[in-house]
Amino acid sequence: MIALLRQGWQRRHSAQARADNFPAPAGPVPALPPPAAPPEALSSSVLTLLYGHEPFLAWVMGPAWELLASNHMLEALVGPVDPELLVPPVNVLRLILHPRGMAPRLANLDEVHTHLLRRLRRQVELVGGEALVRLEREVRGYRAVPEPAPLATNPIAVPVRLRVGSTLLNLISTAVFFGTPWEGTPSGVTAECVFPADEATRRYLFADPTERPPPD
Repeated sequence: MIALLRQGWQRRHSAQARADNFPAPAGPVPALPPPAAPPEALSSSVLTLLYGHEPFLAWVMGPAWELLASNHMLEALVGPVDPELLVPPVNVLRLILHPRGMAPRLANLDEVHTHLLRRLRRQVELVGGEALVRLEREVRGYRAVPEPAPLATNPIAVPVRLRVGSTLLNLISTAVFFGTPWEGTPSGVTAECVFPADEATRRYLFADPTERPPPD
């Protein structure tokens, strides 16, 4: 389904990759941020981060958590979700935390939900905007979890335990901020980079894609 979402972007971003002297991959090409997001020079940096991070998952999102680009591992790990969650602009919070999204396959859903809700709450406090307020209200309604306690410092990474078929992947996810600090402006763009947290997960991600069990 993610592949279908990206089909319309293939030709345009292959040309952009060639213009940036960056080799376009054989498979689907991630969408680059639109001109309203970061400066144009950021495009090759985004491609370098996304492709260079494979076979580990990475994606880039805008200030309202809208998906701007991802590498090919999103297709391998996202699994079957409600098609409505894949209608552009795809919202990353909905994709991960919605009961008809990836949430049922997260073994530590409460931990992930609390971490992301804490990040969203801080963003609402620092940046504001009705769209973020509505998004926070929606995400809070997905499940009953305690109000996240404020932290003195933001954690560098959050554990993510994701079921893919019969395999449980132990991952950690961390954020990289482009152009502006997290406390900065509504034009900020964030990259999320996911890493294996143990050897079994690392081996799974490095395995031939045809040998991996499909998400279910």
